[in-house]
Amino acid sequence: MSVSVRPSKLLRKFYKNSDIGRFSCSTKTSKRLLYIGRDLDDLSPYPQVLEHLKKFRGILCERREVENGVIKFFQLQWPRSEDIFTGQKIVIPYRCEENAFAYNDTEWFCRSDCYVITQKYPTYALGYLLALLNSRLYFQWLFHRGKRKGHFTDTTVDRLIRDTTAKGQYRSNYTTSVSGNKKWAFKPEHEWVVTKVDPIVSEELWDKCNALLDARKTRGERPGPRPVHIFTGYVLCECGKKMYVPANTPKYICYSCHTKIPVVDLDGIFHEELKSYLLDPAKVDAYLSRASDTVTDQQKLLETLRAELRRVKEEMESAFRLFHANGIDVDGFKARHQPLEERRKQIEAEIPRIEGELAFLKVDGLTAEHIMADAKSFYARWPKMTQDEKRGIVESLVRSIVISKEEIAINLSYAPSSENMTERQRSARGSWRRPA
Repeated sequence: MSVSVRPSKLLRKFYKNSDIGRFSCSTKTSKRLLYIGRDLDDLSPYPQVLEHLKKFRGILCERREVENGVIKFFQLQWPRSEDIFTGQKIVIPYRCEENAFAYNDTEWFCRSDCYVITQKYPTYALGYLLALLNSRLYFQWLFHRGKRKGHFTDTTVDRLIRDTTAKGQYRSNYTTSVSGNKKWAFKPEHEWVVTKVDPIVSEELWDKCNALLDARKTRGERPGPRPVHIFTGYVLCECGKKMYVPANTPKYICYSCHTKIPVVDLDGIFHEELKSYLLDPAKVDAYLSRASDTVTDQQKLLETLRAELRRVKEEMESAFRLFHANGIDVDGFKARHQPLEERRKQIEAEIPRIEGELAFLKVDGLTAEHIMADAKSFYARWPKMTQDEKRGIVESLVRSIVISKEEIAINLSYAPSSENMTERQRSARGSWRRPA
C-alpha cells in the first residue's frame, strides 16, 4: 500500500522469526503491518487505508465476529494488547536449531512464527531469564525433553515410508483412537476409504521397503551410529564376550580375559579369507544351488501365507455380514471372529518377515562366471575401499569372528557379488592361525 502520509498509528514495523538471533534481534525492517484494534471505530481520518481495505471487504466480512456485529469489517478479529509488542520482552522463533532467545524493548510486532515472553511477575528480571534460556543447560533440556521439530525423527521417517499414498493409494477413515487416549489402531479394512492418486514410487518398491522395515521390527533390530572400526560388534573372544578397540590402543581387546589382536592384522586376515572363499568354484556352485532352493522354498511359503490371509479375511467379512443381517448374535460373532482375528495377526506378522528374508536372499540372474568375476574385482578393490564401504560389506557378509589364543575363526554368511552386498544366503567357516 502506498500512502502520501504514513498513518503511523496504524502502520507498525513488522518482523519475522528470521530476524531473531541469540540474545538480540534485528530492529530494521521494510515490512509494515496494519494493526487496527477495537479501539478505532472510524477509518475516515485514514481514507487511503479505508480504500485499500475495501478491496478485501468481501473476505473480511465473512468472519464470524463481523457477521455477528461484534467488530467492524476493518478491525482485527482477536487483537492482542499492544503493550506486548511495544514494551520489554523476550522474543523467540517458532523453530530453530539452537536455543535463540532475544531481548527487545522497542516496537516489534511479529507474525505467528514468533513467540513473545513478557514480565508478568517481578520475581525474575528478563535479563536473568534471557541468560538462563540461552544457556547450554536449557539447550540440553529442550533438546531431550522439548518437542523437537525440523529434523525428521525415526518415527516420522517410518510413518512416511509406510504411507500408502506414495504408491498411489490415499487412505482415509482407516484409524481409530483407543480408549480415548492418544493411542490409535487400524479399523477393519472394509471401513477404509481408499482413493487412487498419482504414485511417486512403484508398488514393488513400496512393498520391498515396508518388508524390510517389518523384518527389522520382527527381529528387534534398530540402526545405531556407525562404528569407527569395521569389525566392531562382530569380533568375539573365545570366552563369548565381544571385543572392542579402546581409544588408547589400536587393538581389539576382550576386557574379561584380555585376549588381543591388532586391528591391522585382523583386516589382513579377513582380506585373505575373502580370497580363499570367494574364488573357490566349488563353494560358488554350492552357493548358487542353495540360494536357488532357499528362494524357491521361501516364495512358496509366502504364496501359501498370502492365500491363507485372503481366505481368513473373506471368512471375517462373511461373519461380519452375517452378524449385520442378524443371522448370529454377539456371542456367535465373537466365537467366529476372534480366532480369525488372531490368525490374521499371526499371518500379517509372518508375511513381512518372509518378505524381508527374500529381499536378502534373491540372487536372480547371477551365474558362477558372474560371481567369480565380481569376486576377483572385489578382492582387488578391498585395500582401496573407504571405512564405510568396508563396514557395509562386513555387515552383509560376516556373522562372527571368534578370536582364541591359537586361531581366528571367521564365520561368513554367504559368497557375495561385489555389486550387491546386501543379499545373504549361506554359512561358511574359515579358520586361520594367529600371526606370531
